[in-house]
Amino acid sequence: MRLRQRKSRSERKIEAQGKALVGMVDSAMIIACADGELTQDEVNVVADVIDGFFDGNVSRNEINEMISLSLAAIEEEGLEGRMEAVAENLFNDDLRALGLSVAAAVAVADQDGDEDEEDETYYELADALGFSEEDAEAIFTEVEAQYA
Repeated sequence: MRLRQRKSRSERKIEAQGKALVGMVDSAMIIACADGELTQDEVNVVADVIDGFFDGNVSRNEINEMISLSLAAIEEEGLEGRMEAVAENLFNDDLRALGLSVAAAVAVADQDGDEDEEDETYYELADALGFSEEDAEAIFTEVEAQYA
């Protein structure tokens, strides 16, 4: 008979933090990929936004690796499939609001993107995260005021 190994509290916390970070990167990448094209400028915007949200506590190499993994997952699962994963990885209301803020920041910072596609995708992501259109608009407006 094999005993099941239980994860320690620290292991569970680290795992949850990792999932949350993946959810943040995915939120940003979903918006960056909304128009069907991904430019190096958009990747730089995503990296800058993620770096800013984590106050430099995640290295640029780690961010770039997560961006690559996120892009591969989006290519495999599609935007909607990845939105479902984001909702699972951002497991509480505070993380979901932060994830939507990250998405809004990318939309605001991406001056060259297709604004209609990004807006539509932003509200689809908001819905997947359980936000009403009004709450999503409030988060977007708050982020836009910070970055404008």
